[in-house]
Amino acid sequence: GLPTEAQWAAIRLLAENGSEMAAMVLASELRRLAQDDEATPPHYPILLPFERDPRHAGTLIPAVLELLASSAWTPVAAGVLLPYAAAGFLTVDDERVAADLLRSSALGEMEGLRVEFEASGRSIRWDEESDHGRRRSTTGLVLDLIGHLRRADVAGALHVAAEHSDPWFALWGTLGLLRRGEAPAAESVARAAADPEARVVLYDQLASTGWLELMPDSERTQSKLAEGEMVRWLMFPTELGRAPDEIEEVAVVAMRHEAGPADLYVFKFRCH
Repeated sequence: GLPTEAQWAAIRLLAENGSEMAAMVLASELRRLAQDDEATPPHYPILLPFERDPRHAGTLIPAVLELLASSAWTPVAAGVLLPYAAAGFLTVDDERVAADLLRSSALGEMEGLRVEFEASGRSIRWDEESDHGRRRSTTGLVLDLIGHLRRADVAGALHVAAEHSDPWFALWGTLGLLRRGEAPAAESVARAAADPEARVVLYDQLASTGWLELMPDSERTQSKLAEGEMVRWLMFPTELGRAPDEIEEVAVVAMRHEAGPADLYVFKFRCH
């Protein structure tokens, strides 16, 4: 067979191809990977084209759901399923399978992560000697996907997320409940809004859905949103790769931008 890197390149090329035939070949390859206990995903998004442009749902999604059953591939599969769910491309059976695979595991992970978070504090999120950050990222993605499923049996997981001590989970629980037409607790919204990592995501989602009034006024000032954008930038792998433990605004500088007058917010930050 092909060397591993060549296999990943072939999968990415199939994903880039827009034809039904390419999707059929890719689905067959995904099913093979789902059955291979030794296969682990690469460190780059080989199925990104489908995340950006969901298509051929009837051909691809059953294979992606098989991949979802493998814990090693959960982030890859959930990342593909999310835009399909958001676009309404998942069938009732697709949503049932996804919910059955994810509901219990999400609850278990949230409980384990809660215990670690409350015992060690916020710094555990970025501890390189722990797998907490990886599990936290995957669980957040899974909760976002669950929040797009039109099923009554996922509401419990969303309520647990909304009440979670980690603001990242409170964020996805809050947004998922809102999509279901349920009003989240004000404390859940406030917990997510107060966290720089979650704040801008919450603001953007609430603004796009007409629920911005739920966000506390104190957390949607220009200063607070600038802080959130700074933290989001710092979290890129090419920058700090994590959120800082401390961040403080030190200056606001008036400047000219091509779009007109603007304010430049300057921050200092520190990692423990």
